Amino acid sequence: MSSLEIGESSTVISVSARNPWNDSGIDLAVGAKYNFAATGLWKDACIERGPDGYESTPLLKLFERFRRVPQAPYFKLIGTIEQSLHDAIIIGSSLPDFSPLRSGRLYCFANDVRLMYWNNAGCVELRVTRTA
Repeated sequence: MSSLEIGESSTVISVSARNPWNDSGIDLAVGAKYNFAATGLWKDACIERGPDGYESTPLLKLFERFRRVPQAPYFKLIGTIEQSLHDAIIIGSSLPDFSPLRSGRLYCFANDVRLMYWNNAGCVELRVTRTA
């Protein structure tokens, strides 16, 4: 798969919590609109959550600034275009009517501290639908 036609949905994309870059196989196009929908559970050490992630515990608050996308919760589903964190796409369990600022391949990950992916487990499933 590469680009989606209007009205077309992707097959289910499995986003591994352990992988810092999950290649969706989908190329997003500037000027197009997309809906994102994600389900499932992944685990950060012993904390199990879905694609909306979780708020920091008192200890984890100390490390928030080191998350790959500091303004998004731990384990929030994040997308990027071409592995650039410059314009991170905060997806979570759903993101309707998203229009990318540039074209390129969609990559996804669980938002975590870069050096801590070794203790992550599980996958969430993401479906992308082009609406316009």
